[in-house]
Amino acid sequence: MLAQAPAPSPEADAARLVKDVATLWHKRQFDDALLKVVRVQDDFAMTGAASDAGLWAGRTLVALGDPISAMEELQQVRNRWPRGSAAGVALAQNAILRRLYARPADAPAYGALEKVGPDKLESIVSVVVTAHNAVYRAGERGADTVQPADGDRLPAGPFNRPRLALDHDGNVVVIDGGRLIPSAPAKPIALSMPRPNKPPQALEKIEAVVQLSAGDWLIVDADDRTIQRFSRTGEYVGPFEAAPGKNGPARVSRLAINAFDEVAGLDDSESRVVLFDAAGVLKGSIPYKRRHQDFRDSQDVAYELKDPQDLTFDAFGHLYLLDPKAVAIFSPYSASAPRTPGGRPAAANANRGDDYRLRTVFSEAPDKSRDGFKATAFALDRAGAVYLYDETFKQMLVYR
Repeated sequence: MLAQAPAPSPEADAARLVKDVATLWHKRQFDDALLKVVRVQDDFAMTGAASDAGLWAGRTLVALGDPISAMEELQQVRNRWPRGSAAGVALAQNAILRRLYARPADAPAYGALEKVGPDKLESIVSVVVTAHNAVYRAGERGADTVQPADGDRLPAGPFNRPRLALDHDGNVVVIDGGRLIPSAPAKPIALSMPRPNKPPQALEKIEAVVQLSAGDWLIVDADDRTIQRFSRTGEYVGPFEAAPGKNGPARVSRLAINAFDEVAGLDDSESRVVLFDAAGVLKGSIPYKRRHQDFRDSQDVAYELKDPQDLTFDAFGHLYLLDPKAVAIFSPYSASAPRTPGGRPAAANANRGDDYRLRTVFSEAPDKSRDGFKATAFALDRAGAVYLYDETFKQMLVYR
């Protein structure tokens, strides 16, 4: 039997280690993840998994508060595997880190505007960028393509006041009233809410959707703005928020989700961003305004968001908030935050929102022709470029 056992495979062993790294990173066990990355780099440097390990090294070092070393790791991926798919990912992720951590202090986070798509677009309410960097927009009159990409396509219409969302894999989903419409061959999902002693009530005004890694959909309907959970195939599961406070569940207008299954929503009634884990437990909040007297330590800075319109996360977990005239970017990784030996944030911090520190605020410099952008919806590509709808130009703009 020993003679019949397959010989050990370095490729298989390295792939298993990289899978372990990904699992540990998603669990926020960053120190443990980095130890396994080092093992791949030391013992399996010539395998196909080594480039993926380099990408995870970058993500992990950012989470541990060392973005400059992360940039070095990502550059090594580009140097060693310049023609592989990992090189393109490394380039895109380094663009994010350079913008947030390595640009000159007096330089803006983004460059000059570029116009994309046709002129004079009316009432754009949502924008998405897929995993392949296709860009789509939706407004009162329909949904269409801003920037195409191989392998992606917009589900066929016509639609009634559509909104756009992404599934867990980064593919576009059209919200059409109370239906979720993925690209063919997947079938549309019609959502309805149960009612005591009455037939289920079909939803008609879904405003926001995200999908958890396990497949469940979280939706916000315009009629009550509470987050509801549905199964992957559309069966109603129940309210998402696990233990609402005395004022009831949070009422939100937009949703975003990161790779840790952390769900963020705009709670305008309380002037805050609410943060939930995948089980629906409210973990904390980020205020729209922070004053000097609210500072916790020297890393804090004052800011004020006037009227947040949208929010999203990048690949590292940085949170981007769109104000009509600015984009505010928050990092959840504090170099001075106490950590457990496994690399997890210390449990003493009761408010998860306190981990988020403002990194930068980007606004377009006004000139004689216009007073900067005035945005209602936005999305990021994998390099952190911002695609937004500007009400002044009535056009899609991109800032890189």
